[in-house]
Amino acid sequence: MANFTQQRKFTTRKPTLKVEAGLDPGSYIFELVVTDSSGNRSKAGRLKVDIVRIRVVGPIILEPGVDTRLRPVIDGRLRPPIS
Repeated sequence: MANFTQQRKFTTRKPTLKVEAGLDPGSYIFELVVTDSSGNRSKAGRLKVDIVRIRVVGPIILEPGVDTRLRPVIDGRLRPPIS
């Protein structure tokens, strides 16, 4: 698993990267560079991620039928639930 608190580069042959929790709240920029089998490198793709700490105050009362799955917000738009 990748631990981004150490701010180091990760190399993988798979198109996924499992990440450990632990980043403090704040804004982070992640960069992805892909290298093909011939050694050609892509232009860096960058993504800004905002980590927030959510504090729930008081009881949460859910009505029957309410969708409680996590729904990420990307570019200010609500995305489908995380499965």
